[in-house]
Amino acid sequence: MMDVLIADDEYFFREAMKSSFPWQEHGCRICGEARNGEEALEKIGLLKPDIVLVDINMPFLGGLEFIEKAGRMADNPVFIIISGYSEFSYAKEAIRLGVLGYILKPVQEAELADVLDAAAAKIRERRKEKTENSHLRAAACGQYLTASRRAELLVAVQRGSRENALALLARIYEEDLGDKGDHESCLLTSVEIVKIILDAVRRQKCVLYGERGGSEAANRMLYCLEDAQQIRSYVTDIMRYSILLIKKNSLSDSVRRAMDYINENYGEPELTVDRIAGSVYLNYYYLCSQFKKETSMTVNHYLMGYRMHRALLMLCGGGRSLEQAAFASGFTDAKYFARCFKKQFGIAWRRLEGNRP
Repeated sequence: MMDVLIADDEYFFREAMKSSFPWQEHGCRICGEARNGEEALEKIGLLKPDIVLVDINMPFLGGLEFIEKAGRMADNPVFIIISGYSEFSYAKEAIRLGVLGYILKPVQEAELADVLDAAAAKIRERRKEKTENSHLRAAACGQYLTASRRAELLVAVQRGSRENALALLARIYEEDLGDKGDHESCLLTSVEIVKIILDAVRRQKCVLYGERGGSEAANRMLYCLEDAQQIRSYVTDIMRYSILLIKKNSLSDSVRRAMDYINENYGEPELTVDRIAGSVYLNYYYLCSQFKKETSMTVNHYLMGYRMHRALLMLCGGGRSLEQAAFASGFTDAKYFARCFKKQFGIAWRRLEGNRP
């Protein structure tokens, strides 16, 4: 989600912009507003917006002068001018300052949408370059987790204690990262966490992301996620499924056989809870109750999650198209699969295309 700051001295224009444009449909949200250039400079420092919509004619500090000063700040945003002035000299100066778009009032929704989409693409490219450069620097410096944390994490996964493992994850994100819990620090720490988890799964001869561990698929997803909370949620999901696979032998025979049946037959569209219950010779309601009690997941939740993780592996490392990944993981409708994928991981599957760490 991209944060947008509106800088314009006209109150009614700011209100109209906030209420009349479908910001969320374009991956944006209004994070603040400013009545003049000086206030806008303060808001940039406080709110750190990704995009700033700015009028040229504002009191105290004009739009172009504001853009020039703001552009020297460390986290300079993408600027889009929205103005009633169409003079060529203004447009020429805007180009010199690196402004992405120059939109005349009254604003046309389609024109603003096109410029916002271009701004979002530019911001994602910036983030990707920054992350890749940071990752290269970090790789030369060493690992992000301390040796004791890596040992704790490995032991927690190998022992298959869901409560201990999830509590440890929470301590890493909340205590170890602390004030450094920004997107970049969270991403790079999570890459290391996921590697430890998947290595432990592989040693136990379990399969979540492929027999070879599937770190590439997990990393591709991590690099696509845009905020720290999404990353944390995804890593927690990997931990939850990995622990279940590792501790499978300690589960009751019926739940273990149900998991095995799902893992072996997840690609069949007609796989239902009724069929799974029948495969282990249990009553439907008893299996649902026992499965939830032992795994903290419903049968359907486990089935859908396992399908999605396997589909991710196919999309990232198997050279499969959306339709092929959908059908291979048990879906008969590619559009429905795409919706489920976004619900599971928080991003559209297309973000994976060409996005390699």
